[in-house]
Amino acid sequence: MANSSCLRKPCKIVSYNLHGLNSGRSLLYDLCQDDEVAIIAVQEHWLSKDNLHQMNNVHDDFLSVGVSGMCNRLSSEIYMGRPFGGVGFLFRKHLAGKLDLVGSSDDGRCLIVSLKLSNTLCINIVNAYFPCADGSVKYRIELGNCLGFIESVISQNGSTIILGDMNFQCTDDSVGFGLCSPVFRQLDLYNCDTLCSAREQFTYHNEALNKSSFIDHIFVSRQIFQDCCNVDIIDSGCNLSDHRPIVAKFNFVLDLQARDPNYKASKCRILNWRWDKSDLSTYYEESRSCLSNISVIPTCTRCIDHMCYNYSHHVNIDHYYRDIMNAIHVAACKTVVRIPHKSLKPFWNEELDKLKQDYIFWYNVWASAGKPHQRILRNISISCKLKYKTAIRDAYSLFSLNKLMMML
Repeated sequence: MANSSCLRKPCKIVSYNLHGLNSGRSLLYDLCQDDEVAIIAVQEHWLSKDNLHQMNNVHDDFLSVGVSGMCNRLSSEIYMGRPFGGVGFLFRKHLAGKLDLVGSSDDGRCLIVSLKLSNTLCINIVNAYFPCADGSVKYRIELGNCLGFIESVISQNGSTIILGDMNFQCTDDSVGFGLCSPVFRQLDLYNCDTLCSAREQFTYHNEALNKSSFIDHIFVSRQIFQDCCNVDIIDSGCNLSDHRPIVAKFNFVLDLQARDPNYKASKCRILNWRWDKSDLSTYYEESRSCLSNISVIPTCTRCIDHMCYNYSHHVNIDHYYRDIMNAIHVAACKTVVRIPHKSLKPFWNEELDKLKQDYIFWYNVWASAGKPHQRILRNISISCKLKYKTAIRDAYSLFSLNKLMMML
């Protein structure tokens, strides 16, 4: 399969049910930090159509494409309650020229893109968020609509990856798996669950009920099944979702010319001023020093004409203004803390940082002890997680309320 013009390169494709973008953001960022992760399929981002751009702010090296699960509801009625649904892809920027949007289902449960890895290999990637498997007539209809959309778009002869939150286990007694199996067999798809090397074989965990299940899956075409070398499930203390990411590692064949190794994309770093983290007295002293070095042009102070039309006076005033602004900017650059704008959440505070670190610490302690059930370590870990999530929700609610009050 390989030849002299090609190079095998590891490539990870991830599926992650976020349970809301804010809940999954921390672990989503960590996944983007892995250099081998090329594409992340996310489910339940809970974003409306107007807010899909927020997925572009997760990481500087990733772009996104997505579809909302609330379009039909929002277009027909005033919506009340928590947001729901939606699927999307995050992909590395250098893949933008090789990735095309194929289509999405009307209900926002399926999104398909094609990825051209070489002149001979183009892969259709299907991100699926199937309905909850209760076996009802409504469930069968909704799942049938998803499968019908996939069949109408995907060719039997092409290479395909279907991944996502499918809400069923791959067992003979599963209604959802029974409905999907004929379609997947027709598309010549293989189940990658057998390649999973994770110690804990589940992708969903309900802490309140202490119930776990393997309901997130990856299916790949026979043509590329041999290129899937491993499947893993990520267990992390940063994860606030009730799902765990499932990761498939592929040895795809990439053209050497697919990306120039000497090319480095230029990055414009946008920084935010953090006055609350800075010593204002130092800034005041530095700005006084910078402003004192500005020379006042005598002609500007001596002119007594209130309707002055002297062009040279106007130019001198403009220079004077620019000198003042430059002095203030230089003083701020020397003394005021700045951070990347994408790392800034306007509602974030030191208390949330502390609660986050507490949760990660106690989760790691519990995990290193073998995750014992009905023990004090587990209870402490769950308690820290609930405190952290509640504090995030309260801080964001307070920020939104204050912002609304300022607008009134």
